[in-house]
Amino acid sequence: MTSASACPLCKRHFGILRWRHECDHCKKTVCDDCAPKLHDSRQCTACAAKAKQLRQTQKLQQIPNPVSVGDERATRMRAAEERMKAAMQRGRPQTRDVQHPVLSVETPIREMPQQQQMCDTGTSSSTHADVPTRANPEENPVLAAALRRREQEQLGGNTNRGNSSEKMRLLSAIVAVLHQWGEDEPFGLRSMDETKLQSYLCYLKSKDKSSAVL
Repeated sequence: MTSASACPLCKRHFGILRWRHECDHCKKTVCDDCAPKLHDSRQCTACAAKAKQLRQTQKLQQIPNPVSVGDERATRMRAAEERMKAAMQRGRPQTRDVQHPVLSVETPIREMPQQQQMCDTGTSSSTHADVPTRANPEENPVLAAALRRREQEQLGGNTNRGNSSEKMRLLSAIVAVLHQWGEDEPFGLRSMDETKLQSYLCYLKSKDKSSAVL
């Protein structure tokens, strides 16, 4: 601690009310006001300002540069796009095989003959190596059920084309009653003749009346 008569920072003289203190950092002799005791350590105002400026500089250095962050994000996006393009090219078939239209179970009846003709034409024009082998319906129960469903729909469509207006009226009335009760059509309904349809409609009406009485 020096024997100076005045504080080198505030230039005020030391005395009974203004004591001498030594800065723990620069070791200068300063007064109480210029070197307050904080956290069991005395630090003059000059050293405190330097320490504050050093902390601010360190914080600025830790903040990432927005330009570099944007470049890094753009680089990652380009890399991701290139990976997606490469994956799409790997998954794309290199050769075009002859693809025949597949008949689904819900295919409309009016579209079935047209699609069947297209399948037959494509099969006859292709070579034996390109023709896919058809699975045996007995070995594939799903295929067998689909074939039976298609045959029933075709049978129903052919029957409807030959139906008279009276038969169509009876069918419409029966279907309306069944739908009103929330029931499905019985199997073989559309293959009945007009006499059986009339009898079945009378049965449904009598059943409806009996249920209404109850």
